[in-house]
Amino acid sequence: MRGWWFDVDGVAALRHQVARVDADLSVWCARVGDPMAGGLAMAVRSLRDRLRGDWVSMIDAVAASHLLDDWSPADAVLAMSAAAPEASTITDRMALAVTVAAPSLVVSLLDEAVAAANRPALLGGDDGRRLLVVDAMVRASAGREDVAVVAADLDADTVRFLMSERGLDAEAVERLIAARAAAEVSEVGVLAQVAADSGLSVGARRGAAAALVAHLDVLGPVIDREVVAVDSGGVTTVVTDAAGMRALLDEVLSDAPARFAFGVGIGSWRDRSIAEALAVRPSGEQTFSATLAAQLAPVDRAIDLVDSVRVESHLRGDLAHAVSVSRGRSATTWAASLASLVIPEARAVAWAGSAALHATFAAIPGPDRLDDEAFVERLRDAEVVSLLSAVAERPDLHGRLGLMSVPVAIWRRLGELVDEFVSAVSDSARRVAVSAIASLVASSTALSTFVTSAGADR
Repeated sequence: MRGWWFDVDGVAALRHQVARVDADLSVWCARVGDPMAGGLAMAVRSLRDRLRGDWVSMIDAVAASHLLDDWSPADAVLAMSAAAPEASTITDRMALAVTVAAPSLVVSLLDEAVAAANRPALLGGDDGRRLLVVDAMVRASAGREDVAVVAADLDADTVRFLMSERGLDAEAVERLIAARAAAEVSEVGVLAQVAADSGLSVGARRGAAAALVAHLDVLGPVIDREVVAVDSGGVTTVVTDAAGMRALLDEVLSDAPARFAFGVGIGSWRDRSIAEALAVRPSGEQTFSATLAAQLAPVDRAIDLVDSVRVESHLRGDLAHAVSVSRGRSATTWAASLASLVIPEARAVAWAGSAALHATFAAIPGPDRLDDEAFVERLRDAEVVSLLSAVAERPDLHGRLGLMSVPVAIWRRLGELVDEFVSAVSDSARRVAVSAIASLVASSTALSTFVTSAGADR
């Protein structure tokens, strides 16, 4: 049953009455020369300003509602009342209500706020103010500990609005989009469709980067196919097509923090693939080189696709650097410390926040005119460093890999050079580290033989 708060027709009529009162008060305010009005002018002007500053905005927000039948009037009123002592405007009250209400009510509030922002303004209404209300509620929703629960239940139209609207807080949108899309790989398809149709907002680009990183283990091996589909539990989910994936990657790569976060994610995926290859005991004629090549083949194909999108879009900058620094004594370790949700470590990079990720690594790109050969060479160097670092950190594998004769001092020095490579902030510093690593490898017959046999010297 509708309570007074939900009497949309009555509130709309009230809006027109308030407009007439506002007009009458304005007439009185203009009569500054009338002796009868002189003493009251200041009080009348104050009343009019209060009417415009609080009641008009409140009535506009309520009058725009039409999806409130499913709400609990008691819950909604209590939430607004609880927020009232701490907030002077309806916008602040609605944002505070979102922080204290139950997740289901938050979803309804945010869905309705977005629906209201999409409808034509009422007589005398202000579309810009409605967007401010949505922005305040989005920021409040993104700050909740149960943001993943809220994001998962949002209406599809609300999610598309968040993906495409440019006037919302980027960090809050990133958090909501990442929370929703990282949970379901099908949401990556929604991002791809919006990217192809209207383009993504800054926050959505960064949320998309987080989602792609979260799903790289299953999405990466098929990311370059004409039909991008993943299998889970015997069920095949079609995510998007080749055109949609390229459009999504183009959007992600066009934003520096998103591009950097995605590069770190790819680097982390590559490192996990190397670790998996090292864990396999080759049987029969299978060699470590073949095992490693098989594990890295999907990573190489994904990087080839990303590189082609980068070249087509004339994008330069820190993507290759991001892939190379991902090693960082395990990117997922420090990313987990930045993550705001408790999630599997493998997905920690997705939750670190792309802007925070970018700032934490203090990414400084190489030359603006980095040519394709230099770009590929960078990635190749990073792969070699990752392999050597992974082997250095697993003494238990040295016997099987023929590395028992490598002195401890070389392993220690290798770790120092890896750190120098990862922390390098310029191409020249990175090349110096790579050259030193190559010299160190050449000083040990066992280590150079291993690098050659693994195909890491190509």
